[in-house]
Amino acid sequence: MKIVHKLSGIWREPILHFLVIGALVFLAFELSQGDSVIEQNHIRIDVGTQEQLQAQFNRSRLRQPTDAELSKLIDNHIRDEVYYREARALGLDQNDTVVRKRMFQKLDFLLEELTEEEIPNDEMLVQFIELNASRFREEPYISFIQVFFNPGNDPELISNLARKTLVKLNNGAAPETEGDLAFEQQAYSGVTPSDIKRVFGTAFSGQINALEPNGWVGPVKSVYGIHLVKIIKKTEGGMPLLSDIRKRAIREYKADRRNDLRDIAYKKMRDRYTITIDSTGKITTP
Repeated sequence: MKIVHKLSGIWREPILHFLVIGALVFLAFELSQGDSVIEQNHIRIDVGTQEQLQAQFNRSRLRQPTDAELSKLIDNHIRDEVYYREARALGLDQNDTVVRKRMFQKLDFLLEELTEEEIPNDEMLVQFIELNASRFREEPYISFIQVFFNPGNDPELISNLARKTLVKLNNGAAPETEGDLAFEQQAYSGVTPSDIKRVFGTAFSGQINALEPNGWVGPVKSVYGIHLVKIIKKTEGGMPLLSDIRKRAIREYKADRRNDLRDIAYKKMRDRYTITIDSTGKITTP
């Protein structure tokens, strides 16, 4: 029982899943590079091909094809295959950048399909989130009120006015009657430091993020001028629960795995070739 438990634990390791998928890609590639098992004048529409045609139809029409529609799909597939083989026989695929790009895309799709089959469990997702904490960490949410002063042509005069207004506000004055009323929005509710940065600039956002709910403070500089600010509420950020971000975590896990697998597949295939880069006689500086 201990051996079985140990083996099952090993199987749950993400790296083993990754290597198995990688092996499948390389096997598929090797098979695709073999000699011509299918005769050039023989076109076979096997069950797998028909199922693929039906699946493509279902994705676009959201229903299964009728018998007549399936027959037409097969006829179109045969037509495409005949044209493809005749074009290759004429050498039309040689040195064609469009064909080269399309073949690369097909290999890329193969890698994507293989990674889609891998469903990470909770242990794998938690490990992935911890290794990529900066992606998933939530920002704090801040609610605040600001009173704006446009420095205009006399910044010193406006700064003195702002300081006097700060005293008035902390003594109970209504903020909507103070400052430059040309700045229409005074209250901001549940915004993140990133939101604040986009509106007021980096310096203002950094200062706001450091404040706590404790009366009016200022002056605080922004890209517009100076402000008096009162933090109403601040909810600290942090790492979300897996249940709240499961779909996103799975999506990003698969995207990372796909990119890693693509790099490994490329290295494996590149190692099959001897590559010579002729010298141009020119020195290129980075």
